[in-house]
Amino acid sequence: MGSFDGHRGWVYRVAVHPDHRRIGIGGELVGAVERSLIHAGCHKLNLQIRPSDRGAIKFYERLGYAIEDRVSMGKRLRDE
Repeated sequence: MGSFDGHRGWVYRVAVHPDHRRIGIGGELVGAVERSLIHAGCHKLNLQIRPSDRGAIKFYERLGYAIEDRVSMGKRLRDE
């Protein structure tokens, strides 16, 4: 799932069932989001990953993404 706010694009979630991982489906999904955002006029795509999720970090690095020096902030509005 991705979006574009007119300034930056975001990838929110990419999910592939564990039985179907490592055969290119995740890369194809990310590629589809990228193409859609390019078509919408997006120049930069961001995503956030927990530092402990090394598998996701390696996945996105293989797709050309790089770790950037940023501060990510959040605020809970409701207890879940």
